[in-house]
Amino acid sequence: MEKIDFSKFNKGIFMINAVGIVYNKKLGKVLIGKREKDPYVESLFWSFPGGRIDYNNEIEDSLKEAIKKKTGIDVRVKEIIFARITPEIDRKQAILYYYCETEQEKPSASDSFVEVKWVDSKECKNYFTTSVHPNIIKFLDKLK
Repeated sequence: MEKIDFSKFNKGIFMINAVGIVYNKKLGKVLIGKREKDPYVESLFWSFPGGRIDYNNEIEDSLKEAIKKKTGIDVRVKEIIFARITPEIDRKQAILYYYCETEQEKPSASDSFVEVKWVDSKECKNYFTTSVHPNIIKFLDKLK
C-alpha cells in the first residue's frame, strides 16, 4: 500500500484532543490544571484536563486515562458538549469537549500539570490565557 503524504492536505488532517469539563456536584466546582511550557501553545497555562487520543482506545477511554494520569481523579464521561478547531496554533488541533463528573475531591497534579484545583464554573474563563469558545462559557455558566 502506498504511504500517504499528509503534508499535501490543506484540510481534514488534525491532531485530535479530548478534554473533560470535570464537575464535582458536591463541591459545585470544575477541575482545571496548570501547565508550564506547553510544547504546542506557548500561551497556554490553565486548561481543562485531557490529551491526545490513543489510536487503540475509544475516545472516552483515552479521555478517562488522560484525566486520571494528570489529576489522579476517576471520572464518568457523561456526554460530548462541543468540538472546535484551535485558532492559536499553525498545527491545527480538533478539540472535543466532554462533560464529566466525579465524587473525588482531592486531585493531585502530575504528568504535564504542575498544579490542579477546583474553581467555580463561572470563574474558569478568568484562568485561561487562550481563547475560550462562547459555547463553553455558556455551558459553564449553566453548571450548578
